[in-house]
Amino acid sequence: MPYGKLNRVMEQVLRPHLKDQEVWDLGAGDLALAQRLVQLGAKKVVAVEKEPMRGRPGKIELKHGYFKDVADTAPDIIPVVFLSWPQTRPQPGLLDLVDRALKVIYLGSNTDGNACGFPRLFANFYYRTLLAHVPCQANSMMVYDTYRHPKEEPRLLVAEEFAIFQPKMLRWDEVAGRKYPLPRD
Repeated sequence: MPYGKLNRVMEQVLRPHLKDQEVWDLGAGDLALAQRLVQLGAKKVVAVEKEPMRGRPGKIELKHGYFKDVADTAPDIIPVVFLSWPQTRPQPGLLDLVDRALKVIYLGSNTDGNACGFPRLFANFYYRTLLAHVPCQANSMMVYDTYRHPKEEPRLLVAEEFAIFQPKMLRWDEVAGRKYPLPRD
């Protein structure tokens, strides 16, 4: 499976989370995944990208700019945020947009020499309910719901979450298939 691609299992898991929803694709790139999100049932995709994008007909709205600029005019509540292979360092405005999301879909890998995201982003994910996890060595997918109640039991991390908090890069075969407590500093 190529990096940044959805496999059939991921698509099947995504359908109910996308059905009739407005989805913000943060870092939409060439819009290939934005198009796929529409095909999988999204009512509309707001594609946010700092690089110029070519317009696509249909249900994709283009927002050209940096996350911080887009966040200034974004709604207070975003139904679904989709993040595919986010950068490894915080981008101003990205966490602001993620915080507004009722649901977050993450696609990426934090093992085998890859890093998609950064610890603060995964700390945000940790405090959300994990609805679905489709592990894949090249490219795993997680679906997160709204924030958990503070009195709920802490949840265990899946491999990709755990790996982002480690000081050294881990191999997929070292961490896959297990769950881990949140590391303490």
